[in-house]
Amino acid sequence: MMASAPGFEPGIGVIMTTTDEVLELRRKGMRNKEIAEALDLTKSTVNYHIEKLRFAGLAEQRISPDDTIDWAAVQLDLDKLTSRAEILKQHDISHSAMERAVAVNRVTIKQTYAKDMTSAE
Repeated sequence: MMASAPGFEPGIGVIMTTTDEVLELRRKGMRNKEIAEALDLTKSTVNYHIEKLRFAGLAEQRISPDDTIDWAAVQLDLDKLTSRAEILKQHDISHSAMERAVAVNRVTIKQTYAKDMTSAE
């Protein structure tokens, strides 16, 4: 949840600012380049908003994938050979978060499935 004044819930009856959107995506573990692509911004614009967040003491609130994602459920979907796109969407995972999870053996991708995943993208 984004930082806000006590008793104020962002996204309810208000329009989110770009800085709020950048913070939300950072909290999902997205990298700056991914945030820029998702919000259709330049990387320097994302960096500007991160500086605003840093000034407010919020810039380092990027969350590790381990903190927010039910990797056991993701592994079940991987074992069922669910498509990568479906898994990312269903579990609200960025591509880089999945890559990091695989790199640190948080989830295991079967060899035959790994070939299908790269050819399907």
